[in-house]
Amino acid sequence: SYREQNLPVTDGSRELHSLCAQLEFLLQFDLKEKRNFFGQRKDYWDFLCQGLARRRQEHEGVRFVTSLDKLKTPVGRARAFLRYCLVHRQLAESLQLCLLDPQSLSEWYYARSPFLSPRRRAEILGSLYELDGITFHLALRRVDLDTAWPMFSEMNERLENIWVGGWMVWWMVRLGGGCRDGWSGGWMMSRWRDGWRDGQLWDGGIPTTAPAVPAPQGWAQSCLATLCVRARQDGERWASALQRAQREAMEREATRGEEQARQQELVRDMKGRLLELLREKDALWQKTEGIDLQMPSTAPRDVGLCARCHKDFRLLSRRYSCRLCQGKVCHTCSVDVGKQGRCCLLCYQQRHQQAT
Repeated sequence: SYREQNLPVTDGSRELHSLCAQLEFLLQFDLKEKRNFFGQRKDYWDFLCQGLARRRQEHEGVRFVTSLDKLKTPVGRARAFLRYCLVHRQLAESLQLCLLDPQSLSEWYYARSPFLSPRRRAEILGSLYELDGITFHLALRRVDLDTAWPMFSEMNERLENIWVGGWMVWWMVRLGGGCRDGWSGGWMMSRWRDGWRDGQLWDGGIPTTAPAVPAPQGWAQSCLATLCVRARQDGERWASALQRAQREAMEREATRGEEQARQQELVRDMKGRLLELLREKDALWQKTEGIDLQMPSTAPRDVGLCARCHKDFRLLSRRYSCRLCQGKVCHTCSVDVGKQGRCCLLCYQQRHQQAT
C-alpha cells in the first residue's frame, strides 16, 4: 500500500515495528552462543560485521553505527544498522553479502535457522529486495534502541500558543499518527502561523475566519481520542504479556521446587543405601574373620564393648572372637596365632606360660 500510494514509512507507521521485530527474530533465531575475549556474549551485530568485513573493506552503515557513541549494546547497534539500511535501501544487499558463505553461516547458526536452507534464504532475500521500492523516513540517531524498537504508538506532542485575531488557541502539533486528509500537524501549524492575513487562516488556501476555530479543535479531539484508544490497547496488551510472564515464572518456580524435593529425596535414599552397604560390608568382613555371632560365649561381656579394654565397637571397628574364651576383643587386645585365628592377650599369655 505504501508503494501504491507513494507514501513514505516513518517512525509512526504501524507496520514498521512489526517488520523490524520479525527481521530481528530471524537474525536471532537458533543463533549459536559465542563470547568475545572479555566474556561478553556476541549477538547478530557481530555476525553482520564479520560477514560484511569479509566481502568489502568497510560498509557505510557499520561506519555510521560505530560513530553513535550513545548506543552501548550490540543489539542497539544492530537495530540502528537495520534502520540505516532501510533508509538507504541497502538492507537486502547487505544481508545477502552476509549470507553468501555457508561455512560462516554454520559457524554462527544451528541447523534450524532458515538461513541454512537455500530455498528459505532465497525467499527471505526476495522479500527484502521488494522493500527497496519503498521509501523510509526514519530517525537514524535514536538513543533508545538499546532497550527496544520504537513503538508506532509513540508520539511527540507539544502545546503552542497561537494568537488569532484576539483568540487564544491551544493546539497540538506533531502527533504520532499524522492528521486528517493527509496533513501533518507540523505542516498545518506552519501554514496557520505564516498564512494569517486579514482574518483568513492562510493565503492560497481555503479562507477561514477566526470564529471557525472549532473545526481544528474537533479534529484534535478526534486524534486525541484515537491515540487514547491506541494507548489503552497497548496497555491491555502489555498487561496481558506481564500476566503471562508472571504465570510462567510461577510455573518455573513450582517446577524448581518439585525438582529440589526430588533431589533431596534422592540424597536421603542414597545415604540410606550407603549405610546398608556399610553394614553388609562389615558383616562380610566379620564372616571372613570367622566370627560367629550366634556362637555362645562363656565369658560375661557386653557385645558392644571389648571384653578386655571395654572399648566401644563402632560401625567400622575391627572385632575378633577369641578362640579360647569366645570373648569379643578389639584389634589391640588380640594376638594373631596363625592358622588358628586370633585370641585375646590374656588367653595368649596363659597359653604361652603353659607351653613354657
